[in-house]
Amino acid sequence: MISAAPNLNAALRFNDTSELVYVSPQMLRLLGYDDSVFFVSPLTDLIPELTDERIAALWQQTMAEGSARLQCHLVDCSGGHSPVDIRFGRIQAGGQMQLCACVQPMVASSEAERLLQLVARTTAQSTGSEFFRVLARSLAEVLNVDGALITECLDFPTTRVHTLAYWTHRDFTGDIDYDLADTPCEKVVQEGRVCLYASRLTERYPKDVGAESYLGVPIFDADNQRVIGHMAFFDSQAMPDGFYHKAVFDIFCARASAELQRMQATRNLRLQEQKYRLLVENQQELVAQLDSDGRFEFASPSLCEFFGRTEASLMGMPLLDLVQASDQVHGRACWSQLGVPGQHGEFEHRVETKRGERWLSWSLKAAIEQGALHSVIAVGRDITERREAEENARQTLQDLAHLSRVSSMGEMASAFAHEVNQPLCAILTYSQACLRLLGSETTDVAEIRHAMERVAANAELAGDIIQQMRNFLRKGEPDLMMADIFQVLQDAITLARVELRDDAIEIQLECEQSLPPVRINVTQIEQVILNYLCNARDAMKAVGRTGKVSIRAHHSAPRELQISVLDQGPGIDSQLLDRVFEPFVTSKSMGIGIGLSICKSIVEAHGGRVGGFNHPQGGACFQLTLPLVGEGGGS
Repeated sequence: MISAAPNLNAALRFNDTSELVYVSPQMLRLLGYDDSVFFVSPLTDLIPELTDERIAALWQQTMAEGSARLQCHLVDCSGGHSPVDIRFGRIQAGGQMQLCACVQPMVASSEAERLLQLVARTTAQSTGSEFFRVLARSLAEVLNVDGALITECLDFPTTRVHTLAYWTHRDFTGDIDYDLADTPCEKVVQEGRVCLYASRLTERYPKDVGAESYLGVPIFDADNQRVIGHMAFFDSQAMPDGFYHKAVFDIFCARASAELQRMQATRNLRLQEQKYRLLVENQQELVAQLDSDGRFEFASPSLCEFFGRTEASLMGMPLLDLVQASDQVHGRACWSQLGVPGQHGEFEHRVETKRGERWLSWSLKAAIEQGALHSVIAVGRDITERREAEENARQTLQDLAHLSRVSSMGEMASAFAHEVNQPLCAILTYSQACLRLLGSETTDVAEIRHAMERVAANAELAGDIIQQMRNFLRKGEPDLMMADIFQVLQDAITLARVELRDDAIEIQLECEQSLPPVRINVTQIEQVILNYLCNARDAMKAVGRTGKVSIRAHHSAPRELQISVLDQGPGIDSQLLDRVFEPFVTSKSMGIGIGLSICKSIVEAHGGRVGGFNHPQGGACFQLTLPLVGEGGGS
């Protein structure tokens, strides 16, 4: 092993093809080589670190900076490896550019171990900010320099750093943020390499007044890919040769990296926790975590406040205990859906609170582990205002539908007057006949009985017509009931036939056999059918056509009933085809365009849908589709 004192005369030179061209006598004596043997040895046999890539880098660095430095090993004649510090520079010799290497043995390992043990002992019990302060102070004191600082990068790519510890003139200063530009720290952080300026620092960096020397060492992340901070040491005196002990600083940088990353992880965790608390404690939604039996494991502050309960009192309680008994069936149905693909369910219920009766909507999402329900996240929202808005909209729809029926009946008043007038005239005629028979000398009881029977029949017919009108015009709650669609269509046709007959338009009903009942509001669905029929009449009448309007009722899907009204008119204007069910869209010169819009609202309120298109055989076709009851599903 090399044991000689540092000797800058121990030198060698090599050219750009890595061939040795000069070796000083001191170097030969230092390594115990014979000069003839030494010159035929490859350069990597002498200095293993001098690979082709490393040599190329040294040429570039000396070109850019004038010098370079490498800590590596020399191999002596016996095969021993000795740590050395080599300084490289360019010289012109024999008409060619050469790299000159001046070699010095590094500090003895015992000194490095002493430095390592001393600093390690002082920092062993410290963590966090205290660790960085103790490390900076200990290194500054052991290395006998004026100051030391340890930083953390503030941005990426890094332009600014923050000091985690700043020791100078035997005391700590306040931590600061500073820009890297035009400082010796810039290359350390941005290029991720050690920078040592043993003297004349102010010549390179005039801003660093009072510092003659500087050493900067980067701190990398766990993957050794990104610089996350650095250590820097500065002094008013020149730093001695061998000041940088690579192995020792590698250890401290690794320790600083681990502590810095732990601090960053703790800080990020704290920020995430603060964000979580801010979100949970201030959100409007009611959040709960339930176990596999539906019992509370967690309840947000908003949930506790809504129900006027403490979180402790809710723990272990089933969520459904907060639901009124009449609404619990919806909650159980929702819970049963969590076992099917999607693991999601929703239900709504009423609840009594200090603010009165409120409506809640719950959204449940299940977590499945090993094929079994593990936990459920439940999010509740107060939908009372939405429910009230829906009720107001429903009431408005009901009022509009009633006004539309009154308007329709007003348009058909003369036709209905004529329709009622016929049985009234018959009643009058048969009543007069009875009076004549009763005033004659010979009373024919059989004829009088026949006349009175006709009176009764016509009176009943007139009563039926009037009752149908009253039912159609009545305003009340839109009660749903099970109804025979065939009878509903017949009643609607009876109302429409009065006027269509005067325009020589026939109504033809085609109804599929054995259609199951539908759950509807009869008056409202009659209104939709009647609106379709009146529109068909108007379309045909506008172009002077007579003929027929067809009504067809059939299954359109396993659990759906579809009713179609087909006319023989000109069809729907192509510009209105996609908008016929929008409010205030009409092709009639005197129309306001709310009839079909009301029809759409009525059918959608029944869980159905509407449609309109031009039939391939001519004319327009308007449809409504309703869900069926009793065929394997509900409506």
